[in-house]
Amino acid sequence: SRANIQKITRLTKLEPELQQMVDDKKLPVHTAADISYLKKDEQKALADAIKQEDKVPSGTQAAALKKESQAGTLTTENIKKAVAPTKREETPVLKITLGEEDLRPYFPDARTTIPDVKRGVLEALDLRKKALERQQAKAQSEKEGKGKGPGKKPPSPAR
Repeated sequence: SRANIQKITRLTKLEPELQQMVDDKKLPVHTAADISYLKKDEQKALADAIKQEDKVPSGTQAAALKKESQAGTLTTENIKKAVAPTKREETPVLKITLGEEDLRPYFPDARTTIPDVKRGVLEALDLRKKALERQQAKAQSEKEGKGKGPGKKPPSPAR
C-alpha cells in the first residue's frame, strides 16, 4: 500500500545503527518510521540508549518521541525513559513451587514437615550465596593482583 511504501522510504532517513536494527528485525518498521522523524542527534541518542538497555521503544513510545521532537521539546532524558526497563522488568518476582517429587530425594524422612523443608532449602541457599561471594572475592583479588605482578606474598625476611 501507499502508506507502507512511505514508511519504507522514511527508513532511509534513519541513522545507520537504527537501520541495522530494522534489518536485524530488532526494531519494527512502523516504530522505525516514527523514529525517522527525529533529528540526527536525537536518533543517535536513541540508538545509544537502545544499545545500553537492550530494549527498543514501543510504537506508542516512538510516536510520542516523534511528537516531542517536532514540538522541539524532546530531551535526552525522555529518550532514555522510552527504553528504560519498567518496574516489572527491573525487579522480577521470584516465586517457585517445588513438588514432592522434587524435594523427597533431599528429605527422605517421611516425618519431615514443610517448615523443616523450608529451613533446609534456605540453609542450602545461604551456603550457595556464601560460595558465590567467595568466588567473586577470589576473582576480584586475582583481577587486582594482575596489574601488580604475580599474586604471591613477598618472601619473608631471612632469620
